[in-house]
Amino acid sequence: MTRFNHFEFYNPNPKENITEDCVIRALTKVLNKTWFEVYDEACAIGREICHMPNNEKTWKEVLKRHGFVRKTIAQVKRGGKALTPEKFCELHPQGVYILRMAHHLQACVDGRYYDLTPGLGAGKVYSYYEKVNN
Repeated sequence: MTRFNHFEFYNPNPKENITEDCVIRALTKVLNKTWFEVYDEACAIGREICHMPNNEKTWKEVLKRHGFVRKTIAQVKRGGKALTPEKFCELHPQGVYILRMAHHLQACVDGRYYDLTPGLGAGKVYSYYEKVNN
C-alpha cells in the first residue's frame, strides 16, 4: 500500500470543476496567482506563439518567463524504482517546482505536491522545472 505523506488537495478552479486543467492548476500554485490570472496569461502567451494555453510549448514559455529552469532526471535502470512525486518531495524539502509526468503537471512547493487526488503521487516524474529567479 502506497502512503501519500506529501500530498495536499488543491483545486483553485473557481467553479471547483474537476477538469483537464492541470497546467493552469499547477501554475497557479507555483506562481501564486489566481486561476483566471494564469489562464489569461497562458492564453496571451499561447496567442503570441500560436498554441493553445495548455500546450507544452505554451506552459514552458510561461515557466521560462517566471524564472524556472528545466532539470532532467536520470533514467531508471530496468527493474529500478522510478522517481515519484512522493520521493521527489522527500529529496526536495524546500523550493518551488513543476513536476512533469505522463500527460500531467503537478506543483511541488516546499516538500508538498498539490493536486486533485493523491493517487497521482504514485506516477513517474519525467522531468521537473525549478524556480531559480524571483
